[in-house]
Amino acid sequence: MANDPAFSTTIEALERRLRDALDALLADDFIEIGAFGKTFDKTQVVAALLNETPREIAMSNFSVRALADDLALATYRARINANTSLRSSLW
Repeated sequence: MANDPAFSTTIEALERRLRDALDALLADDFIEIGAFGKTFDKTQVVAALLNETPREIAMSNFSVRALADDLALATYRARINANTSLRSSLW
């Protein structure tokens, strides 16, 4: 699974779609950990993203690591305007 380019491509496509399909893609017990350690639940994240002006997020260094047969860790660098952050998500 980890060495399968099609698998990595699928995970990257899902990550890019995340903003547009948050409610369907995020688990009900989803938690986001912000840059300063504050946590946000699914309701807070969906509301915040739906109320902000859409921005283009440039993704680079995308990597997928299989953690189990049905679990993968996606990591990447996100750039929004002049701000860069490191991001990760479990799929």
